[in-house]
Amino acid sequence: MEISFTQGPHSFKVDLKTGIDCSSVYGLPRAEPAAWHCSPVKVEPVQNGDWVGSVQAGAPINFYQVQLNPHGNGTHTECVGHISAEKQSINEVLPGFQGLLRLVRLAPDGQNCVRLADFKAKVQELVEPALAIAVPADFPQDFSGTHPPYFEPELMRYLRQAGVHHFITNLPSVDPEEDDGALAAHKAFWNYPQEMDLKRTITELAHFKTELKEGQYFLNLQVAPLQNDAAPSRVMLHALSTP
Repeated sequence: MEISFTQGPHSFKVDLKTGIDCSSVYGLPRAEPAAWHCSPVKVEPVQNGDWVGSVQAGAPINFYQVQLNPHGNGTHTECVGHISAEKQSINEVLPGFQGLLRLVRLAPDGQNCVRLADFKAKVQELVEPALAIAVPADFPQDFSGTHPPYFEPELMRYLRQAGVHHFITNLPSVDPEEDDGALAAHKAFWNYPQEMDLKRTITELAHFKTELKEGQYFLNLQVAPLQNDAAPSRVMLHALSTP
């Protein structure tokens, strides 16, 4: 299936059959990253007395329950409800998104911080409503207690002011693992608490394979309909061509 669309003066064509999945798989340990000391995803049969919801255990059906934490078990998308007392739900904020995305690869500095100056040296103009920044990191891995790279608040503020509505990264957070609850990068991107910016989302723990080249893509961001500040999501990138 092919679609055509325009962005400003430019026209693009996308083949939706050739997407690149940049997401982790919940419940598959070898493809599941971890963070925040969360327990691994549990997918196990329901037990009710002597009855076990598994065909292998003699039941006529497989009847499994799933236990997970969106923030710590894999690719997820979150809204401002992640840091606000009002607890806005990603299900109400973003049922999904399709549009242009720019993928950029940046390394952190000596303080393990991805800086605005380095981004501006690489990207002079942003016209895409979605941006992905891939930072060198093994995938999958358990980021818990490793103090992974993070993003300078000034960079996140710049992206908001430049019109980025959907930010995606392979890191477990845009902020440091330990910052005494400052969450400065989250707050800068959502302009919190000055305003409740329901238009912007952050997707973390995505997976951008090393062979995936920098540049423009068509993004299909799919978010599970979960009434929570964050939900598991699928990041699909499609190559662009001109009609």
